Amino acid sequence: MSNDIVRLMLSENREISRKELEKIPKKYELNCLDCGEKIEVSEDVKNGEIYSCPCCGLEYEVVVQELLDENKNPYKKVELKELVIEGEDWGE
Repeated sequence: MSNDIVRLMLSENREISRKELEKIPKKYELNCLDCGEKIEVSEDVKNGEIYSCPCCGLEYEVVVQELLDENKNPYKKVELKELVIEGEDWGE
């Protein structure tokens, strides 16, 4: 079930069951630091995974932090860090 379908259901004031909610693919929507384009990162992303911007192609490393909110409920903080590939030094 797509997010568009969920929005339609909510706009029609239709109740969404827990089972329907579980079918919705969960993802984080982050913005490219260079061009501002939306980058969709899956909910089960692992720290260090590489994603690239669909618009400008800039590559990012995903930084995932497992945190607790004020009620001690766990949540993930997901950020993009520009991928830096260091060149070889060839023994210099």
